[in-house]
Amino acid sequence: MYLNAISHPGDDKSTVLLFGWIYHPLYDVLGADVARVRAAGIAMTFLCCAVAGWVVLGVGVPSRHQAPPRPLRLALAGGTGAMGLLIYAGMPISPSYNSLALQSVAITVAGLGPGLYSTGLRGWLGWAVAGIGEAVAFGAKPTTAAVLGILIIFVSFSDVRRYLRGLTVALACAAAVGLGTAILVRQPPAHIVDTVAAGAKVTELLGNHPALIRLDPVVLLPAIALMGLLAATCLGMASWCLPGVSSVDRRGVAVSMLLIVAAGLSSVAVFALVGSGRDGSSITDASALLCLLPGMTLIGGVVALAKIGRTTSLGVSTAKPQTDRLFIVILLVLPLVHAFGTNNNYWSSAGRASTFWLMSAGLALAGRGSVGNRMSLACLGYGVLITETLLSASIWLPYHQGSLLEATVPTQLGPGSSEVRLSPNQAAEISSMRTVMQSHGMTRDTRIIDFTGVSPGFIYAVGARAAGQAWLLNDGPNSTTSATYALSRDRCVASGAWLLVSSGGKAIDHTAVLKALGLDYDRGYEAVGKISTVAGSQSPGGSGISVFKPSATSDDASCTSSSTGER
Repeated sequence: MYLNAISHPGDDKSTVLLFGWIYHPLYDVLGADVARVRAAGIAMTFLCCAVAGWVVLGVGVPSRHQAPPRPLRLALAGGTGAMGLLIYAGMPISPSYNSLALQSVAITVAGLGPGLYSTGLRGWLGWAVAGIGEAVAFGAKPTTAAVLGILIIFVSFSDVRRYLRGLTVALACAAAVGLGTAILVRQPPAHIVDTVAAGAKVTELLGNHPALIRLDPVVLLPAIALMGLLAATCLGMASWCLPGVSSVDRRGVAVSMLLIVAAGLSSVAVFALVGSGRDGSSITDASALLCLLPGMTLIGGVVALAKIGRTTSLGVSTAKPQTDRLFIVILLVLPLVHAFGTNNNYWSSAGRASTFWLMSAGLALAGRGSVGNRMSLACLGYGVLITETLLSASIWLPYHQGSLLEATVPTQLGPGSSEVRLSPNQAAEISSMRTVMQSHGMTRDTRIIDFTGVSPGFIYAVGARAAGQAWLLNDGPNSTTSATYALSRDRCVASGAWLLVSSGGKAIDHTAVLKALGLDYDRGYEAVGKISTVAGSQSPGGSGISVFKPSATSDDASCTSSSTGER
């Protein structure tokens, strides 16, 4: 889906996800090289989160009377960048609306810092950057953009005299960036609104995707008990160690070591959970459990600071002004903002954005004496270790694929000369089908309708383009109705598209959809070939997926031109 949307964002006539337009220039600049596009997307995520972390650790210094040591600030900023990569744990690594949403929230944080703490030009620039982040968030996921916008408005009204003008700057910049982007991609704003509205209708028709928050129960009760015990221990130790001034350094070290040991035990638990499953679901559950723990660790640090109050025995004043408290709260809720509207497990989705919890820990702890610095380093070690563990586990069980350790065969992927490594079976199947389909006349402009709901990656892999939507979902009670509406918005393209069809599982009723579009499946198409797996996933019902091409071109007078005029 992601590569379909990025390579040809204009092909999708009904979607609420506009991230393809934002990433498309990157795709063009890198010559459609999938490996480079993925590497660039990962680098962008790291950079956005690292810069946000650096900015967060540089604000609020007047309330601490001591800036965090530069090495500590660099380490924590690098840690926030590394934790940003949790967005790829158990998920596809191609740039997506998930990664863009995280990047947009990080951009907003990088702007809110100077906006909240500074005046003059620096403050105005901060609010402008926050507005840019809000505009990017809309391109990633409108639901996240809506909640993020509400949060920014709430922040501005917390001190109207100080922040209202900044809010005006942010809104103006968001509108300017949105309008400028529409002009650059040559899409009238009215057309973008129509596309998003149609995408919302497709989601509504699907039947099971309107839920903006899925409070799924997190399974694996023994693991929950273990995680809860570790979190409670961290909180209790953090609260206990600080009242005694004379031994505060020794106890601060003890807390740091305890948190790092807890991180190690958690990592062992992740590997145990992953080893117990045959698919990626165990990674999702582990992510939901473990990524929440940095937040619990932060709570322990905040409680500890509250116990100190205005004590100056650590050599600095630890009284926090209203702005510090406000920014800490904002950072604490941002993972929940990022996850809003994902239609996935809410806790797991929030956990993948736990880099903002590390930022809040840094703001609350770093620069507040030796104990605060040690505790912030403990949070850093914990977060980075969990990130490394989950990403390593994702190598064994990536999204809808077998182990990446088996991906050893360089294989052409996409319409250009891009190569990625696949398992021997996947490589043979993709290469074989590409050759067969090209022998039947497939080109890089050939459109394919995926009625199986499981193989959008195959469409891009063989070098073709999706019709109707980048991914026609099949997991709703009304998937056939939803697919019919999506394809009807691009009926001329659909009438000349090839088909991916499966007779098993929850596949969309392709005959009903084609009939509604005025097409005859039985007499209008001829078989090209058959595949048994797609991107490592079994096809519905295990019956294989058949590829069909139109036996004749459409003679509909309203479809005299097959050119869409879009990238």
